[in-house]
Amino acid sequence: MPVVGDAIDTALTSRQREVTLLYFFCGKTQEDIAAILDLSQSTVSRHLFGTTRNGRRVGGAVQKLRKMIERTQPEPVQEALQVLQQRFQRAI
Repeated sequence: MPVVGDAIDTALTSRQREVTLLYFFCGKTQEDIAAILDLSQSTVSRHLFGTTRNGRRVGGAVQKLRKMIERTQPEPVQEALQVLQQRFQRAI
């Protein structure tokens, strides 16, 4: 968990961090987050998953975190992500 927290704190913009924490840790929907942060749902989606330009996915918190995870300690990060995934599934 600390590895994922460090990645979120260092790799993301403040807005991406807010959206990511609400979505993955608090179990809020994109619509909920849009209402909380006074954004459109599509803006929330772009903060989380990026957008497609010229056939390539660019930006987005998930992509940034994935890249950072690939460059760091894969085993502890993978274990932490599995724990997060299990918690997220239980929250649904």
